[in-house]
Amino acid sequence: MSDRTKLDRTDFGLGVLSITAVVLFVAWILPAGRPTPALADGMTTSGGDYVVSVGAVDVADEEYVYVMDVPTERIIAYRFDLRRKAIDLVQGIDFGDIRRKAGAKP
Repeated sequence: MSDRTKLDRTDFGLGVLSITAVVLFVAWILPAGRPTPALADGMTTSGGDYVVSVGAVDVADEEYVYVMDVPTERIIAYRFDLRRKAIDLVQGIDFGDIRRKAGAKP
């Protein structure tokens, strides 16, 4: 073999580092190309006397946040309109009042 075709440690190390750099560069570029949206649809959490749940309506491009106050048996729905970037109060329902009107015991 001639000296020109012989692979020494320097050439081998340079090749490994070059391939590693290309792999890391591709791994860094791919996720930046297409970000995935963060979806909270169907998520529910509770803290203290409150339960909060999130829901989405695909047709109107709106998301709803439902806040339930457990001791008072009241639920309030808020709408987040993505187009207007605004939060609106949709409706509040008093479950205790519904139960009293129906004649059920608490």
